[in-house]
Amino acid sequence: MPAAEVSIQTERLRLRKLNQGDAGALFSYRSLPDVYLYQSFHPAAISDAAAFISGTADQLDQPGTWYQLGIFLGDDHILIGDIGIHFVNAERGEVELGFTLAPEFQGKGYATEAVPAVTSHLFSALGKRRITVDVDPRNFRSRRLASRLGMVQAGYYAESVRGGNTCEGLIYTLDADRWPYSSQTAGPG
Repeated sequence: MPAAEVSIQTERLRLRKLNQGDAGALFSYRSLPDVYLYQSFHPAAISDAAAFISGTADQLDQPGTWYQLGIFLGDDHILIGDIGIHFVNAERGEVELGFTLAPEFQGKGYATEAVPAVTSHLFSALGKRRITVDVDPRNFRSRRLASRLGMVQAGYYAESVRGGNTCEGLIYTLDADRWPYSSQTAGPG
C-alpha cells in the first residue's frame, strides 16, 4: 500500500506518514531535552528533522525499514507526536514500535489512543504477528503504556545510546493472539 494512502483515524487523532512539511513541528518537540533523553534521535536543527523524515520508507511493510507516522490532533492537524514502525522480520511477521509525544500533550491519553490504533492496524490489516517495543527503564510513562497494552517485558540489555548517553534498555513484546482489540477500537482506556 503506498504511503500516501495510509491514514488511521481515532476519536481525537489522525495518523499519517510524516512529510517534509512536518519537519519544523517534529523538530520543535524532538529537540527538547525531556524528549530526546529517551530517544536515539536528537535533531540539532530543522534540517536534521527533514533528513530524518527523508530517511524513512515511502511505503509500509518494507523489510528492514522504518516507517514514520505523525500523530495529528483532530481537525486542527497539529503534529503532537510520532510513531515509528520498524519492519524487522517479514518471515516472522515482527515489527518494532517507537512512540514519542510532545511534552505538552503527554498525560492526556493521546498515546493510549494512537499506539493501540497502530497496533490494531499492524495485526489486522498487515497480518503482523509480534510487536516489540524498546523502552528506556527511566521512561515510566512508556513502560506503563506497554503494560496497559498487554505487552510483557521479554528482555533487558545493558547498552543502548539514548540522548547521547549509554544506558539500559527493556524489551516488551505483544503477540497478535494476545491482542483483544479489533481495528475498530482504539484499545484500552
